[in-house]
Amino acid sequence: GITPTQGPGLPSFVWQHDSQALGWTEPLDGGGERWVALDPPYGAAPREVTRSAGGIGRFGWTERGTALFTQLAERGTKIRYFVVAPDRSANLAWEGAVKDVHDDPGRAVRRDGNRGPIVESDRRILLMSDGLSDDGPRPHVDALDLDTLEIERLLTAREGVYERMVALVDAKMSTILTVRESETEPPRLFSVQTATGEHTPLGALSNPFPELDGVERRNVSFERKDGVRLNGMLYLPRDRDPAKPLPTLVWIYPAEFTDEEYAEQMDARRFRFHQIKEASPIAAVLDGYALLLNPTVPIIGEGETANDTYVPQLVSSMEAAIDYLVENGISDRGRIAVAGRSYGAFSTANLLVHSNLFRTGIAISGAYNRTLTPFGFQHEKRSFWEATDFYTRM
Repeated sequence: GITPTQGPGLPSFVWQHDSQALGWTEPLDGGGERWVALDPPYGAAPREVTRSAGGIGRFGWTERGTALFTQLAERGTKIRYFVVAPDRSANLAWEGAVKDVHDDPGRAVRRDGNRGPIVESDRRILLMSDGLSDDGPRPHVDALDLDTLEIERLLTAREGVYERMVALVDAKMSTILTVRESETEPPRLFSVQTATGEHTPLGALSNPFPELDGVERRNVSFERKDGVRLNGMLYLPRDRDPAKPLPTLVWIYPAEFTDEEYAEQMDARRFRFHQIKEASPIAAVLDGYALLLNPTVPIIGEGETANDTYVPQLVSSMEAAIDYLVENGISDRGRIAVAGRSYGAFSTANLLVHSNLFRTGIAISGAYNRTLTPFGFQHEKRSFWEATDFYTRM
């Protein structure tokens, strides 16, 4: 498998599944790291797998013994993927911004779900991606040639549906299993031939949430006062009277960005069936509420001081969302609640303290006194002693 590094200068360990070699990372004099491995019966000196002038992040072998690793650069904002050649040189396969979800190469396919090693066949591995764009997700499956580093597209979801790969059926990568869904059709399993794209449905199709039939769902976008474009998923009860504004629930979870372009990117929920895995805010729609689910709440800034503008950006994002709801006749400004879990709960509390936008708030499983998390929280890297005023204001 591939394991995350534990920190600068601290070794991480990984097993090579076929040979049972033990690998780990070591810092190099003058900077950078090397990856070494100890072969069974573990009595000889370790061999060098590769080395990097930068750090080595996640690393490991495919099931056929090809070494792969990632590298973070530019203070963690960029990520690079490397394939190690037989001569131990590290060849760059892809690089991009960590937060750029529209240019994501995808996740390597593994044995046994996410537990086993990366599958390799005929010097190729498979990559699964959500294929996000401004027009919504177009999931796809690619094959990466480990020698030429060229990528071949094997499967792309039809426009307007969300189809993702869930399993590999055979070692030659000729047959895969996918799950296809849309906003009105629940997920259904298919067997797909990668050479021809032929789909064979497996099993019966049933709707696990018939109570939501007729509920209106639409992706909406709006702009906050600094010009950043935001979006979210709006749910409306069936048979509502468009002339009557509704009580409204806004469910939030902010995210940090260093670049406005990435902050404006749409998430993966478009074209997907109702995603309900536990107690869900979507239940409020059945009680006659409008629901704005997971509107983007970007906190944009550079470096260690990015969070210093957390409160004004949080409030500004919610002002834009509420203005959209009220101006479009969906909500009554005096009957809007905000809610969230964890960091969303912390943000709910901040909105109640630092604004008068909401009638009430529902904060679930949050940490609210940041002096009790003095060594950093979420993406805040400074300690309480380095940013005392910030912590006490929060």
